[in-house]
Amino acid sequence: MQTIPKRLDPLPLIARNRYRLLLAADSRLQDGVQTQMEAQEATSGMYFQVVSADLPSAGSLWSDASQAEIDAIGRLPGVMACEVMRPDSLGTFQVEASAGPSAAALVEVLRQVAYKPVLDHHVPGGQGIVASAWRSGQIRSSRSYRRDARSKAWQDVLHRFPSLRSVLAIPVLDRQGHPVLAIVIQGDYPNQFESSWMQQFAKGLQQRWAEVWQRCRTPDPGNVLPHELAQVYKERLLSGSLSMHFQPVVDLRSGELSKVEALARLQLDEGRLIAPGLFLPLLGNAELNHLFRQGLDQTLRQLVAWDAQGLAIGASINLAPTTLLDEDCPRWVEEALARHGVAPQRLSLELLETEGMDSNAQEEAIRQLMRLGVRLAMDDLGSGYGSLQRLSALPFDTIKIDQSLTLNLRKAPLLSLPVIRAIIQLGDDLDRHVVVEGLEDRGMIEAALILGATLGQGYGIAKPMPPEQLMGWHKAFRPPVQPGSIHTFLGALAHHWLHTLSAMAGARIPLDACPVTHFLEEQSWRDREAAAWHAQCHAEGNVQAMNQRLTTWFVERVVAEGWRS
Repeated sequence: MQTIPKRLDPLPLIARNRYRLLLAADSRLQDGVQTQMEAQEATSGMYFQVVSADLPSAGSLWSDASQAEIDAIGRLPGVMACEVMRPDSLGTFQVEASAGPSAAALVEVLRQVAYKPVLDHHVPGGQGIVASAWRSGQIRSSRSYRRDARSKAWQDVLHRFPSLRSVLAIPVLDRQGHPVLAIVIQGDYPNQFESSWMQQFAKGLQQRWAEVWQRCRTPDPGNVLPHELAQVYKERLLSGSLSMHFQPVVDLRSGELSKVEALARLQLDEGRLIAPGLFLPLLGNAELNHLFRQGLDQTLRQLVAWDAQGLAIGASINLAPTTLLDEDCPRWVEEALARHGVAPQRLSLELLETEGMDSNAQEEAIRQLMRLGVRLAMDDLGSGYGSLQRLSALPFDTIKIDQSLTLNLRKAPLLSLPVIRAIIQLGDDLDRHVVVEGLEDRGMIEAALILGATLGQGYGIAKPMPPEQLMGWHKAFRPPVQPGSIHTFLGALAHHWLHTLSAMAGARIPLDACPVTHFLEEQSWRDREAAAWHAQCHAEGNVQAMNQRLTTWFVERVVAEGWRS
């Protein structure tokens, strides 16, 4: 505005006309400023609407929720492209979802090994803005990406994207403050992400995505797939490449095959099998429903085939929480049972503990399934928030102890033994069957038996197998552990721990009747001192110090035994 009077000075204008011109110029300038302010307010409003929109429902699938969230960012004015990135086990960032006008072309470049961001800061790909944001846990931005030294690894492809002028990288943190994913936004304008309101937007987006991550059924941080490979897996699953494998569940006392658990696998052309942890997070609700119906059909068909071979057993199959809540789920199950002529009580549906979902809706859905006569199992008790009220209120037939508890027997046995024992006792009190998952070796099987378990599954018994192998396994199987005998340090520790509790309650067993005595005798001269401690533990009087000494000795060998097995 200061230059306008100077430009008017040389002109032969009378004062009145000069004044009118100045008023007109000032009015025009004010209109322009007002228009810019209104445009900025409208733009910032659109950005903050993304931050304040309704969050996805608790228990939503990550693939659905993350794509919906990134689509909303991609529609914002000034956004050229945006991506969800996570590093794989090798430290290479993979694009999991993308949106925006130029996203397809940009992702095509990022698929090439030379242009993928990496965590290693010693190489150019690890010196970019994405890796910097991840390592620091702080939001990072670039005012002018082409001039930014951090873009060195991508300089030779930037000419393909003339509108890419600024970049924003937002690390999303879990509750422990560790990064779990990065949101990357490419902008059309220089300095696009530097204003105070844009920085507030970035912080709000960071908090929003952290909440979305917590609410959703998120993938294992170690299982990160390139976008193109994820699409291949998804297409193959929905085009008939699902293959159900079966893991035996046996009576730990008799070795009798009780039933099998049907486990989904994706079979590729070369015969390679892909575990569900890699492909289930890729599926939306409708796709999970389709997968459940396919798996159920294969499982029931196989039960009929085994019947024809003289093996009449039951089968269990996992039921996703979202599929459980689908109003058509009971009809799908009923029609499948009728189609294959399988009695409902031979089918068990395994339901995961699910935090945050509508408990009333779940309970009603469960009751509808129970009316069909199928069995229900609470899967992975001990891995989640543990709905003991739901367990006591609903007619579950089976409780499955999560394998994370069982596997922890080798790392922290004195923490795991009481929890496993408590769940087994809870099942007995509620008249429920209890299955101990994750029995990887002989010691774990011994411990489970000593703690009172009757049913178990795990690699120490049998790995999941294709259906044609089950009959051969069944004929050849012999129980790896005989009830009452101990041949491992983990079994000895479990028995000693349980005996200590019994002794405190006044119930003692004679030294020569204790299986730990015979186990220590098998160790011969190597464990004479431990045998003496054990004998004193069976004596009358205060033996607390000796119990503690023997317990510590057992724990050290349990951990070492786990490393050798």
